[in-house]
Amino acid sequence: QNFDSDVAGYLQLLKEMGDLENTLIVVCSDDGWQMPRGLANLYDFGTRVPLVISMPSRFKGGRVVDDFINLNDFAPTFLELAGVPVPDEMNARSFAGILESDKEGTVDETRNFVVFGRERHAWVRKNGEGYGARGYRNKDFLYIRNYDDESWPAGDPPLFGDVDAHMLHYPSPTKILILKDRDNEEIKPLFDLAFAKRPYEELYDLRVDPYQMKNVAALPEYESEKNLLSSKLTDYLKTSGDPRELGLEMKWIG
Repeated sequence: QNFDSDVAGYLQLLKEMGDLENTLIVVCSDDGWQMPRGLANLYDFGTRVPLVISMPSRFKGGRVVDDFINLNDFAPTFLELAGVPVPDEMNARSFAGILESDKEGTVDETRNFVVFGRERHAWVRKNGEGYGARGYRNKDFLYIRNYDDESWPAGDPPLFGDVDAHMLHYPSPTKILILKDRDNEEIKPLFDLAFAKRPYEELYDLRVDPYQMKNVAALPEYESEKNLLSSKLTDYLKTSGDPRELGLEMKWIG
């Protein structure tokens, strides 16, 4: 409510200045919600964020677009809209064409997937080590590769500091409830999902499991789909110069 109120205030200020119609307005968040399996995770609860864009003088409003957008794409988009050349070293993609379109739903057929990753979120493991992982998401599946599958994804026990309140700096009712009752047969599956170590590969069938609660990576019937997404992820990471796949120095480690 505070955020909505602040946005309304800025919009009113732009209106009073006579610039509301000709200002590019972007409203989003930088990550998912601060809950177990949310923030600092590659599931939808950690990566999917609200996004509203408005510029009435240039874009048709009132549309809902389903194309995949990465927040990294903002930089080349802003440059293109401003008439500034996009540097060759940028591997993010401008979506100015989507904004200037009048279509809804799927606008750009090539934007049918998104790749994301995680490394270090907070100082919550011995020697400040991070947790390397990459994800590939399309309409029907989410594939995750956990490079540090021997580490604790939510931070070292007993505090699991990567979840909501870092190191319990402030009350975290959901986290505390799960930790306190982790041996309860009804709670233990939730503890495992949020805090336990994870396998090297995760695969979720979003058609039947939209909240990504059941990892099907080890099931034979999903082997071909898993291999396909794994290959696509590897190709993308190598093409974009990701040190995790190229064996290059990872300067954020050590």
